[in-house]
Amino acid sequence: MIVSVQNLVLIAVDRFGAVVFPLRSPLIRSKLCPFFISATWIVAAAFIWPHLFTYQLIEYSGEILCEMRWTKAFGESSSVADYILAATILFTYIPVMVLVFLYSIIIIKLKTQAHPGEQSANIQQQRNKRNRNVLHMSIAIVLVFVSLLTV
Repeated sequence: MIVSVQNLVLIAVDRFGAVVFPLRSPLIRSKLCPFFISATWIVAAAFIWPHLFTYQLIEYSGEILCEMRWTKAFGESSSVADYILAATILFTYIPVMVLVFLYSIIIIKLKTQAHPGEQSANIQQQRNKRNRNVLHMSIAIVLVFVSLLTV
């Protein structure tokens, strides 16, 4: 999930750069893609690493269950609630705010940008349809993302 969240943010950043700064080189260059892909996996692995120490196999009534034992692994000074709060803020709230912000700027830019030269009605209709599709896709991405995180 953490990798997917980070990838959604990276895709939004890339789209933001393409729409808002169309004549500049891409914000995420193809040479940097392997770095960003590796970085998303490293961040996810680092954040999930404590699970390797906190989950243990415990026998209850003849059954073996996997159970989290946070205080046994990290002591009383560390709290699983703090870990969950950090994960929620870093990988839910901040990405949602970034996605909403970036896609809002993209939509505003598409709606307000002036197109040089004389525009035929057909070209204007095609552009409006494309902008509507971008709007619908942006809303769908954010809504599905938020709905999946709340499940």
